[in-house]
Amino acid sequence: MTITNLSQVAFCNSPVVIRIDLLTDFPVYVPSNINTRIRLQLTTFDIDDTLNEVNSHVYTLDKARVSSDDKYVSFEIQDYLKNDLVRKENLNNVDFPVLLYHNTSLPYVQGMCLFYRYSYYAYDETTSVAAIDVADKVATLGYRWRNEQNPFYGSFVGNANGFNVTEMPIKKYAELIPYYAKQDFVFGINRTSNNFIVTTKVTPTTTVCVKEPLLFIYLDRNGLFQYLTSVGKITINDETKRQESAKVFRDSAMINTESTHFKNTAIEEVFQTYTVNTGVLDQSMNALIEELIYSSKIYIVRFYGDKFTTAQVGITVDNDIITVDNETITVDSDTITVGDVGYYSTYLQVPVTCVDSDFVKRTLINDKRDISYTLKFKETASKIKNQ
Repeated sequence: MTITNLSQVAFCNSPVVIRIDLLTDFPVYVPSNINTRIRLQLTTFDIDDTLNEVNSHVYTLDKARVSSDDKYVSFEIQDYLKNDLVRKENLNNVDFPVLLYHNTSLPYVQGMCLFYRYSYYAYDETTSVAAIDVADKVATLGYRWRNEQNPFYGSFVGNANGFNVTEMPIKKYAELIPYYAKQDFVFGINRTSNNFIVTTKVTPTTTVCVKEPLLFIYLDRNGLFQYLTSVGKITINDETKRQESAKVFRDSAMINTESTHFKNTAIEEVFQTYTVNTGVLDQSMNALIEELIYSSKIYIVRFYGDKFTTAQVGITVDNDIITVDNETITVDSDTITVGDVGYYSTYLQVPVTCVDSDFVKRTLINDKRDISYTLKFKETASKIKNQ
């Protein structure tokens, strides 16, 4: 697959419209008194490392002109793209894309994009016209702003300044978080599901001392995973859902009230919520905070204070939990090096959703130097259940 620029990238959390101009594509086939129809065949697929198509799905869509005055037919295909991007037949219990953070190497990432192509032809009650083929398309779970023009013929033609963050965000990096990364599109020929979006390590030039940092990893508006560190106050709260029923005793006089419960109590669910203050931010971070609030997939990575020691250097572990000098660590096919010493060694990755519905942008003009946000997140799974 050849993907050379953003015009070939569809963001399926916004409408993806294929608009077929009948006068351009079928100039001799737009009779005013005949029911002209368009039949579109959409094919979605992944591309493996050997350039073979896998997980392929085919959809046939059929639509007529609304009226004889219309010289176009349009199809919205974002729901088909999103469904096949998020779910794969061979992994029904996984919602893609997924990222598993790692504290000594790049994260494990899978299912970031979906390739597609389509063809369409015009026909009426008696005749039809040869199909037009459109290939080399790719979709992510990104989205467009309203000021960006709708795509025509499946291509993005919006304002480049509206698409890109015009001011490079000035991030803060915690000094003891061991591994930061970023993702980018890589345009060119022979693009596959594994090399169109690449993950690379970020080495901070400056860091800040944070007693209890949280690392947010979330899908941004390009459908890429973005890293963001909070350096402010964190409050963790448990929301417990109980079910209670009164007990009935035939001989209540014989009940020992010091040891007997008069109600049956069942704990159904416990959800943890995180109220997080970002700490003071540079104004350029507003764009990333806004994307975090809107994100369809967010992970919180919590670090527990344990650090790699010199006694652990040189140890290689494969999917095992081991204890060295009373330190419990988990490493997957990686070797602890001198460069890891002093960084956090234990962590927990938690899928969450942002429950804030309002976003009030803070600026230097309105808020002086106090540009910070307090956001609330809720875990997606119960604390006491794993299924």
